[in-house]
Amino acid sequence: MKGGVQVPWGGTRLPALARTRTTRTHARRREALVALGTTVLVHAPPGECQARAAQEEEGVHHTDERTGGSGEPGSATMALEPGCVYKGQIVVERGETLVIEAPREAAGSTSPTCWLEHVTSVPYEPVIRVLPGGTCKVEGRGCLGVRHGSPSVASNFAIEVDCGASLTLNDTMVTSATGTGIGIEGASACSIQRCVIRDCKEHGVAAYDDIETGAVGGVVHIVDTDITGCKGYGVLARGEGVRVSVSRSRVSGGKQKYNSVAGSEITETL
Repeated sequence: MKGGVQVPWGGTRLPALARTRTTRTHARRREALVALGTTVLVHAPPGECQARAAQEEEGVHHTDERTGGSGEPGSATMALEPGCVYKGQIVVERGETLVIEAPREAAGSTSPTCWLEHVTSVPYEPVIRVLPGGTCKVEGRGCLGVRHGSPSVASNFAIEVDCGASLTLNDTMVTSATGTGIGIEGASACSIQRCVIRDCKEHGVAAYDDIETGAVGGVVHIVDTDITGCKGYGVLARGEGVRVSVSRSRVSGGKQKYNSVAGSEITETL
């Protein structure tokens, strides 16, 4: 990345304009910005367990707003620390790849010891949003939880995968107090393995065609995953060409286990 500087504790590189802002912010509030392409993630230095925005209480900001648009698309790894709660949104832009890694030293825990959390009064804000053309891979290692709350008139999601984006979610617990655990829209690819999706106000997993663009299709693979305690369907599929495969998983729903409508298909392998 042109004009970059290495974050002192081993983060990703920052654009030059972001570097100046980060130096001032770090000195003033002991925080720093981690640039991921055109997205700015906020990450605390070691020993501090909050992820905050530079000028607001929490959140994710774009470099075209905060750093003059000097970021370039690329890839980055967000390494989480044990026992921490990272507050705010994570947004993966077009052409970007983000890997989120839970701490290895907490791997194999029976319940989350590290959280990504976004609980807000602002509607339609997921914890993780993968925009069209973006890629996100989450390695939860059994100790990562995603906790969500954001009001809406229609559906909202803890993790949202937009048309043409890609998500790989491994060994992670997901819950939403206001909506669906994982929402996939349009021709997206999504793999969910060894996860727990529980106690969501709406559905566990919902896969749709894309209403805005008219894109059809979309493939979702759910393997060795527990979906339980959700008030809607365990898995909902809607739209022409949407395909969801469920293998070796335990699925239940407040309405019913599965609902496949409007040309979609859900297949189950025990």
